Amino acid sequence: MITLALVATAVASYLLGSINGAIIASDLVFHDDVRKYGSHNAGLTNFYRNYGASGMAIVLLIDIGKTAVAIYLGRFLMGFFEAGDVGMLFADLCLVLGHMFPVFHQFRGGKGVTCAGFALFFIDWRMGIFCAIIFVGVIAATRYVSLGSIITALVFPIAVLLTRHGFLCAGIALVISVLIIVKHHENIMRLMNHQESKLEIKKDITDKFDETF
Repeated sequence: MITLALVATAVASYLLGSINGAIIASDLVFHDDVRKYGSHNAGLTNFYRNYGASGMAIVLLIDIGKTAVAIYLGRFLMGFFEAGDVGMLFADLCLVLGHMFPVFHQFRGGKGVTCAGFALFFIDWRMGIFCAIIFVGVIAATRYVSLGSIITALVFPIAVLLTRHGFLCAGIALVISVLIIVKHHENIMRLMNHQESKLEIKKDITDKFDETF
């Protein structure tokens, strides 16, 4: 029965992860595909860099919603075997895989940071706050979103242990961290060569699309 619960969690979480907020929002708001621009990544940062704030609410609503459903489903199904924590982390892993390699979008998705980040708050608010402070702190100090994501990913398994969720959960968190860091390999190269783009607060650019769409 526990195998069935894990399979159900994996399939449901992966499919939920495959619903990509950035791709859907870029299509609904701008009749465009965010993957055509910038880093060609279907994530929140690339969406913001190319479209500004307009449509970000849709991205966040979809990504937060699918994350909440996956995490709570994992906890519910694995809760029958007194392994709710493992269920939530396992759901997070499968959700991130779906977000990175979405079956609904030719397996070209984002880097999993938004889903993994919001999942922390649903799993344990202490982990969420701890990692959010590190994430925001690194970005505030460097203005590199990618560096904030990478360092926060490195800290994630440590945060799991500090909040006493056990070594199995920390192991799952480590796999998630490795996936996120590997997905950032191009960013890492640009950071090393001092070519990575810094975060800039930009105005809404919807008016630039009025003549086209």
